[in-house]
Amino acid sequence: MDTINSSNNPRTTAGTSATADALAMPEIVAAIAQHIHQSRHVATACLVSKAWNTLWTPILWRDLDFDRKEDTLPHEFDRQGQWVRNLTFDLAKDVHFALFEPHCRVLQGLNLGSCEITTEKLLPYLKHLSPTLRWLELESYAIEARSLFPVLSTHLHGLEYLNFSFPSYKGPSVLHIDALLQLLYSCPSLKEIELMGVNLAIEIEDPNILTDLDSADSHQQQPTNIITDKNGRLEFLTLESCVLSDTALTIILTLTSHLKSLIIARVRSLTDMGIQQIPALCPQVSSLALTNCPQLEPDTFSRLFMDKKEVWQLRYVDLAMSNIDDTALGVLVRDQGDFIEFLAIGRCQKITDAGVEAILRHCRRLESLSLYGLVQTTAAIMNGPQDRWACWRTLERLDIRKLGVVDLEFRYAEDDPRIARNRAAFAQIKHRVQQLPQLRKLAVGIFGLHAELLQGFGAQVRLDTLNLRGLDPRGMGGEELEVFRANYPGLKRLILHQGSLSHDTVLIPTLTRAGIAVIEGESHLWQ
Repeated sequence: MDTINSSNNPRTTAGTSATADALAMPEIVAAIAQHIHQSRHVATACLVSKAWNTLWTPILWRDLDFDRKEDTLPHEFDRQGQWVRNLTFDLAKDVHFALFEPHCRVLQGLNLGSCEITTEKLLPYLKHLSPTLRWLELESYAIEARSLFPVLSTHLHGLEYLNFSFPSYKGPSVLHIDALLQLLYSCPSLKEIELMGVNLAIEIEDPNILTDLDSADSHQQQPTNIITDKNGRLEFLTLESCVLSDTALTIILTLTSHLKSLIIARVRSLTDMGIQQIPALCPQVSSLALTNCPQLEPDTFSRLFMDKKEVWQLRYVDLAMSNIDDTALGVLVRDQGDFIEFLAIGRCQKITDAGVEAILRHCRRLESLSLYGLVQTTAAIMNGPQDRWACWRTLERLDIRKLGVVDLEFRYAEDDPRIARNRAAFAQIKHRVQQLPQLRKLAVGIFGLHAELLQGFGAQVRLDTLNLRGLDPRGMGGEELEVFRANYPGLKRLILHQGSLSHDTVLIPTLTRAGIAVIEGESHLWQ
């Protein structure tokens, strides 16, 4: 490459090469920069020449993403830290924190995963970031919620996104609900909060606290320990693996009435009393997830969704691993079927073919449907004419792993009678897939169905993502691999169960060279 003469304007410098002129074009810089994330690439790029360094350094240091492996840690924070705007650092300890803390003082986004930085180090740093920080994601092993939230409320008034998670093995991190409400009050720009592993505690001094809250909204005397000003900006709230009472949920929702998305997952303490408040308190919610909350019985879901069409218009509904049954599911889809675009009921053990039939009959706008792990359903729901599925024109994503196809766990003989049953079920699945013209992502079980997998689903089916459970551990190679590629011409991503290819050395490198990403790992709610 030609040496570029340093100048404040490389495009107009005398003697500047065509290459240098191209590098100064913002659209080319942006196109290349989005592919450069590792700090080692940053260092290499900036050593090419002085002009290259001048031009690219602010861009390449803007977004840094690395773990604490020594070969990925840049050692030029003292000179280049001023350019960093978004920093993602996994597994950071105090010794790593000391590398960037003095120099990265204008961050807009900070993501610390599996963080071991101590309270004494991190909290003062967050105070220094108060003028610029808008996005904070903290998975902390050392910092308790009760220490973090007062700092956020006092100093980070411009915060727009907060994700705080505390490891489950240490037990929930206690946070008095007043501290959460103070954060909502102090940060008017806060649009999204995600909390994981937090115990939202209430000091039960007054058993009539909710009555007092209602009275405060009626311009009567306000309770001294509850902030009653509503947060008009918060749109997305996620509470996962939290300790949360019905009273605490009601207080939070009363003060966040503009929510558009509410996700509650693995909260064991919620009951019918708290859940039934959601429609009245948050009528703008269009995305609702109530997953793995064991105290919510089928009747809870029936009452929640009964005659709510005038109040709610739900587009995204995730009830995976819940106690919903066919009756309650029927109530949901009859009331909301005209609106629902995403529906997940994976691992709902009480759902049968009748419940799925109700979905297929009433949900005409569905784009994504997850039926993963429904043990009481059969492949019979795949039968019938195209319009038996009201969503046949719109469905793009379908997860039917474990539906009809028996999980053989690789312990079977060629003449195992279960393979014949799997083959019959797969034929029904293939017939239905061919009737879904917009389908692009499919998750399916293929135990004992190696030949059927190779044949594909027909020329008219253009899948870009295939999620397989039960691929032969020998994988594919040679002619088989060529047949597979030919029968899946639009494939961009192949997702496999962890350990599926323990004996394969050909499939992954071959598909990777062909531009197909191969991912090993379960994904129950994949997009």
